[in-house]
Amino acid sequence: MNSDGTVYFIGAGASRQDKFPLTSELKHGIAWAILKEPSRFDLLRYHLKYLYHVYPNSLKQSAVMWDRLCAPKNDSKTPRCQIPDVTDLLSSLDWIIREQSSFGPSHETRVREKRAKIDQLPEVRDLVVQALCYSLGIYHDNHKAHTAKRFINLISPTNSLITTNWDLLLDKARHKKFGTLPEDYGTTGEVHLGKRKAPTPTMSERPKLLKLHGSLSWRYCQRCQRLVIDPMHHVAGDREARTCECICTYKYSELIVTPGFVREYRNLHLLNIWREALVALANAAHWVFIGYSLPADDVGIQTLLLKARCVRTDRGYGPPHVTIVTGRDGTETQARYRRILAKAELFRGDFCDYVMQMDATS
Repeated sequence: MNSDGTVYFIGAGASRQDKFPLTSELKHGIAWAILKEPSRFDLLRYHLKYLYHVYPNSLKQSAVMWDRLCAPKNDSKTPRCQIPDVTDLLSSLDWIIREQSSFGPSHETRVREKRAKIDQLPEVRDLVVQALCYSLGIYHDNHKAHTAKRFINLISPTNSLITTNWDLLLDKARHKKFGTLPEDYGTTGEVHLGKRKAPTPTMSERPKLLKLHGSLSWRYCQRCQRLVIDPMHHVAGDREARTCECICTYKYSELIVTPGFVREYRNLHLLNIWREALVALANAAHWVFIGYSLPADDVGIQTLLLKARCVRTDRGYGPPHVTIVTGRDGTETQARYRRILAKAELFRGDFCDYVMQMDATS
């Protein structure tokens, strides 16, 4: 272990520079998915109507807003709507599922014996995840990640990238410049890249990309734990294509950590990735946080940063140099960082400004 190099920690605010949606806007994508494939998401539609009074007009209004958000040059603000925020929706589902309880009548209200009420909720939750992944696919079709591409072209192969984002903005730019091997994602075992052409890489020439919350470019088999990664293509949310079946014949599912007040990181691959993130942070003398505000409820990442700081201290490296890139008045954000990283400094500018400075000093 040494104390050189830089770790870039990338949050949702960085992807926002390339017009990717924020968590608060994802509810409109759920409405869009329900209207695009009504038979697939019928149970989810019923759940939203029964619990949150989301009727057809609300779905249509939200779906229109999603289409506007998808427009590459759109900068409009999202209005209030009846659909709950994704964090609230998923947190309520997780709570009631863990209680092994129910909200009320099942979808088959006339013949309730057909399906136990309690058994519907995990399926509803799974449909929320499918709807999120399916609707986000339109962003990758419509947008070019100019800021992410410029950023990747300026980083060193010895740097590491850690991100909470599901999107493929970093994956695509990094893959085109450095190529990809399965080890680059910080996990081992049954990890296989999609059949895509790429530069032939060597292990010493690529920055790792550690996706703490999973990715829209991953397919995961819950039976044999095989993870299939396609750095160039959005594949999550597609359950119908023949390629969605694992070699063990089990259907692939998504592997993403969804917004919520309690998050689960018990998956084998995610545990490996979090361990690699700890090692990368402990090794690096400079930590740069871009578009990540360190919210108070993100206990997992706060704990990760504390552990990495303690490893550095116990090995005699001292505290890392910490830079926060927020793009707005970051006084409150800086105060949160300084509770665990006492010397965190604020960069006065957004992700694009930071990339321009990197370019000017390179």
